[in-house]
Amino acid sequence: MTITPSKDRSWIDRLKTVEPGKFRFSLDDTVLPLSIISLVRNIINRCLLYLFFVGIGLPVLGQQFVPVNEGSQVSFKIKNFGFSVSGTFTGLSGMILFDPVNPEKCSFDVSLDASSVNTGNEMRDHHLREEDYFDVNHFPKIHFVSSRVTGSGQKRNYMIYGKLTIKNQTKDISFPFSALPSGDDILLIGEFKLNRRDFNIGGSSTIADNLQLSLSVLAKNLKK
Repeated sequence: MTITPSKDRSWIDRLKTVEPGKFRFSLDDTVLPLSIISLVRNIINRCLLYLFFVGIGLPVLGQQFVPVNEGSQVSFKIKNFGFSVSGTFTGLSGMILFDPVNPEKCSFDVSLDASSVNTGNEMRDHHLREEDYFDVNHFPKIHFVSSRVTGSGQKRNYMIYGKLTIKNQTKDISFPFSALPSGDDILLIGEFKLNRRDFNIGGSSTIADNLQLSLSVLAKNLKK
């Protein structure tokens, strides 16, 4: 197909709808289905998105990553007798498949060591590891598996959905997160709330039911 120049007006001015589902593309009256136009537009948009990710340093194709403790922080806050108590978890492990251009292809399978709970008070931490709370002798891992990821790669903001298992209790959760480049690796940042009673933690304890979890997880690129 050849687009020939026009003396009276440009080919852009000649673009017009000729019938439902069809589109006049050039000066020689060639007609293309709108589905083809949409396909071409989609390819162009993905190429532009590819160049965008190259520019900001994020991986542009689905790559495998592993979460690591160094450079990461998994923390929580909860009220106890009206006072805020903070703590952290470590022992990150698992596998992450991350594709910023196609978030639907992303997958997360990540665990934490329940026994790593640390609030800065040894007596309290020992209590949290016992049967009434995390019961780490029987349930040593806190485990999350994603079911889907959605979002806009251009803004580096995503929404993740999946199942969280604590103390053999599994619940559906979802929360927003962002993905930031860190050399060849990625830094995943998110925050969400949980109800401890959903996971049989703490029973009728005086601590609040709801706690806030904050994630800043460095994921290392396996190919680097």
